[in-house]
Amino acid sequence: MPPFRVSLKLILLGSTAFGLLAATITAGMTYVESGSFDVYYALLGNLSYWYEWAALAPSVLYLGGRYQFARGAWRTPLAVHVAGGFAYTIAHMSLMVLFHYLLMEPTGNLLYSVLRTGDWDMMIYWSLVGLRHAVDYYGEAQQRALTESHLQTSLVEARLDALRHQLQPHFLFNTLHAISTLMHKDVDAADKMLVRLSDLLRLTMGAGAVQEFALKKELEFLEKYLAIEQVRFGDRLRVELDVEPETLDARVPYLILQPLVENAIRHGIASRVEQGRIRVHAQRDGDTLQLTVEDNGRGLTAQALAAFRQGIGLNNTRARLRHLYGNAHHLSFRQVNGEGLTVAMTIPWRTLPEPVQEGETA
Repeated sequence: MPPFRVSLKLILLGSTAFGLLAATITAGMTYVESGSFDVYYALLGNLSYWYEWAALAPSVLYLGGRYQFARGAWRTPLAVHVAGGFAYTIAHMSLMVLFHYLLMEPTGNLLYSVLRTGDWDMMIYWSLVGLRHAVDYYGEAQQRALTESHLQTSLVEARLDALRHQLQPHFLFNTLHAISTLMHKDVDAADKMLVRLSDLLRLTMGAGAVQEFALKKELEFLEKYLAIEQVRFGDRLRVELDVEPETLDARVPYLILQPLVENAIRHGIASRVEQGRIRVHAQRDGDTLQLTVEDNGRGLTAQALAAFRQGIGLNNTRARLRHLYGNAHHLSFRQVNGEGLTVAMTIPWRTLPEPVQEGETA
């Protein structure tokens, strides 16, 4: 919690306000009782009363912070503040007697002043102590909320990183398995696939720990991945990218399309003898971005569709969307007449900030 700082300006402003209010009340009561009032004495007497408390307030606030009431630790603060209440009441009354003696008419001795207004001074002392407690408790509550927010953010980022690291080996193992299978059929094609895998991994490592980046970067990654699959399937794989230009700068989760396209190839294209088609579509709809991956495969049986929904890639996709967007996302699967599969995703429309040009201030 940041250190407590006494604002002398605020104390003087408050004392002046209370002094003027008290002077108005005093003048009004005098006028009602006698039909006349003395503005000079009303202002001088009441302002001096509160300015004297303004002089004492910083040390009272310090004591309030130094000896705070807490569960299991209240005896010492109670003793200190009971003694402090009496001590500051006497100190304030002493200042009042001295002030009246020097600038106004004497109003009696110290004992008389303490007995006359001591209860009011005690209440002011305890009000200042209570104010210090309230400010400190509020600051601690704000600090706890900020700490919890940081911890929650760190936890979400850690989970997202774990999901990312789980997803990358999954993709890598599948690709290496495809290369291993291809080596028994076409060594040149397997070699070409290894080169493209190297390019893809270089792009992956360059992404660092970001959780979101522009759709155009995601499509660049996807094209690298599809180049690998193109070596494997040749003319049997046709990919269509139907992307609205304005969506290229939209923010999307890192590596969000690749597992969807990989599943489309695995379940919709790999089992076909004839050419298969995969279409990736992106469009803006108001304040949302809609991403769709569809294939023209033979579709899935109910059992295969259930297994597909629980695959590693899709489970990671669901978890990442939930952590990044909460309930502000939608992921659905649709199969029309038992043919092909469409995976539709809706996420909030967000764009990356414009890069700062040289010479500009961020």
